[in-house]
Amino acid sequence: MSDVRQQSFVGEIKKCPSCGAEVKSFSAFCSDCGHEFRVVQDSGSLKEFTNKLFELQESAEYYNDPNLINFIKTFPIPNTKEDLFEFLLLSSSNIESYNVPNDLTEAWRVKFNQAYQKAQLSLGNTAELQRIEALNKQIQEKYKKMKKKDHRGNALWAILSIVGLILGIAFYGWIFVAIKSCVGN
Repeated sequence: MSDVRQQSFVGEIKKCPSCGAEVKSFSAFCSDCGHEFRVVQDSGSLKEFTNKLFELQESAEYYNDPNLINFIKTFPIPNTKEDLFEFLLLSSSNIESYNVPNDLTEAWRVKFNQAYQKAQLSLGNTAELQRIEALNKQIQEKYKKMKKKDHRGNALWAILSIVGLILGIAFYGWIFVAIKSCVGN
């Protein structure tokens, strides 16, 4: 029996291409030299997302299809700054394209929040994060107004239903009285 412990390593250690310092996960900048990490090639992740999204939209029987909603909510957002910006813009524009909250709007809101949280982790206290925070505030206000508008619409629908029911009962009573008076004569 050997008393020697063995080590095994899992994963990769990322290093800054400028200064060689170890890079923490979700970092958009080197903490030592300030070098910005950028991806030069197109985002394969965003292409994969949009291709699958279009495929699901085409096969969906209706716009609130559960498979589509689940895909939007659970697709992992990469850590690059470009991908974060793309997902933030894509999800915010989809939230703003609807006037009432529904399952699809909620899925896009979840995706926006995921990208926003990753941006907070990776961008630190930068001007880019401040712009994203302004966008987040705008999206949250839009969603609150949407929900409020939806509740008003539901209240109006309930009032109109009650008025319709009362008018229906009154009309039925009027017909009943008219028939009874005709039969009675």
